[in-house]
Amino acid sequence: MSTTEISDTLAAIWKEQLGTDPATADDDFVASGGTSIGAVHLAAAIQERIGVAVDAIEILERGTFGRISELVVERSLAKA
Repeated sequence: MSTTEISDTLAAIWKEQLGTDPATADDDFVASGGTSIGAVHLAAAIQERIGVAVDAIEILERGTFGRISELVVERSLAKA
């Protein structure tokens, strides 16, 4: 999966989980309506659709779409 495909897939997952598109890399998970349970669901969807393990706590700590995306891309490239 290319970096663009990962980002696009993550954006689709974000929209499904939060009901809103990430407009910028600075969009914050919690400010967009995310919760700790939502972070668990987001992490599960990332694992299922992108094949990268991310913990809910990492989603909450990273916070923004851009930082979460960077983490997912880094882990995906490390697997390749």
